[in-house]
Amino acid sequence: MQPQQPKNNTIMYIIITVVIIAGLLYFAFMGGEPNPEEVGSLDVSNLGAQTVGSDVVVLLGQINAISIDKNFFQSAIYKSLVDYTQPVPVQPVGRPKPFEPFDPSLYKSAVTQEGSGAQAQVAKPAPSKAR
Repeated sequence: MQPQQPKNNTIMYIIITVVIIAGLLYFAFMGGEPNPEEVGSLDVSNLGAQTVGSDVVVLLGQINAISIDKNFFQSAIYKSLVDYTQPVPVQPVGRPKPFEPFDPSLYKSAVTQEGSGAQAQVAKPAPSKAR
């Protein structure tokens, strides 16, 4: 009966390991009922409006301390700067109500044959129905 002993020990270790893992998972996910007094409670009295707003006051003081020499804008260096920006082209506008469900009956499409391929031309939508 000596050969049966290691097999029983292995089965026993596997069972113990499975029970421990199951127990850990149970307590991790089902760790008991939360106390209603503790859930959603935050002690706001310790925050205080002065400590929250003090950062804003310090930043405002630093911004007010900045001084800009107005003569800089009259200097030759500033006037020699060149603006290389390009105007933004006008883009086509989408649907009048983009979050409304798409209704294909509002759009009339016509397919025309030109050359070797077909092109679809979409007409403007019909006025929407009052809801």
